[in-house]
Amino acid sequence: GLPEARERYARVLELDPDDLEARRTYGELLSEAGQLDEAQAQLAQVVAATPGDLRARRALALVLAARHAGNELSTELAEIVRLDPEDMDARLELGASYASVGNVDAALAAYEEVLRRHPKNAVALKIAADLYRGKGEPAKAAAYYEKLRRMAPDDPRPWFLLGTSYYEAGRLDAAERMFTEGARFPGMLGDAYSILGAIAFRRG
Repeated sequence: GLPEARERYARVLELDPDDLEARRTYGELLSEAGQLDEAQAQLAQVVAATPGDLRARRALALVLAARHAGNELSTELAEIVRLDPEDMDARLELGASYASVGNVDAALAAYEEVLRRHPKNAVALKIAADLYRGKGEPAKAAAYYEKLRRMAPDDPRPWFLLGTSYYEAGRLDAAERMFTEGARFPGMLGDAYSILGAIAFRRG
C-alpha cells in the first residue's frame, strides 16, 4: 500500500540522499497522501538538481495547484511549457493560473499561443473570449465566440455569449439576430426573449 511504499522510499533516501529518482517518487507518493508541504520540499530538491526533469516538474505543479500557490504555480508551468512547447494541457493550465492571480494579459497570451498552434481548441477559445469580455473588449470576444458557434452549432451557449458580446459592442442588429436564433433551443425561449426585450428598450 501507499504507507508502506512511502516508508520504503524514505529508507532508500536515508541510505542514499542523492538518489533523485527515489526522491521524485517519494515526493509523488507524499502528494498522493496529501502531505503537500513535504511533497513540495522533496520535488523542489529534484527540480533544483535536475531542472529538465519534466516528470518532477509536473508533479510539483500538481502540488502547487493543490496549495493554490498562484504565482509559484505560474512560474512552474511556464518552465514546463518552455521545456515542452507542445504540452497544450500545461499551456491551458498556465493561462488559468495567470487568470487566477489577475494577470489577464499573461493569461490571454497563453491562450492565444494555444490557439496559434491549435485554432480549434474550444477551451482556449471560450476562456480567451471570456477574458476579452472582462477586459471590456467585446469585439475581440465576439470573434472567438463566433468560432465556437461555428464549431458547435447545436450548443446554445456560444449563440448567447456571442449575442451578449454584440450587445456590449453596440451591435444591436447582430445581437438581436443571435438571440432570435438562440430562442429555438429547448428551454432557452425565456432567456432569449428577456434579452431581446433589453435590446428593444435600448433602442427606445
